[in-house]
Amino acid sequence: MILKGFVYPWLLARALKEAGVQREIEPFIGYIPSILTGIAMLGVSLWIEQASLVEGQALPLVVPAALMTMLTGLFWVVARKRR
Repeated sequence: MILKGFVYPWLLARALKEAGVQREIEPFIGYIPSILTGIAMLGVSLWIEQASLVEGQALPLVVPAALMTMLTGLFWVVARKRR
């Protein structure tokens, strides 16, 4: 718990300072459109899972969770801007 609570955040903060990372000013896409885009991505992920569902599958939400994670990460990369 000490590593996760204190050491890792300290190392990450030090790495950010040394790398000169700047924070974003304002996203390209606002709050409400981002939420609606996330809901749409969730719907697409569930639709793809439903279309490819095999009977007797043990973990039916694994594919939508993986797709949603990938789509959300790609959306964050595209929707944010730097100074």
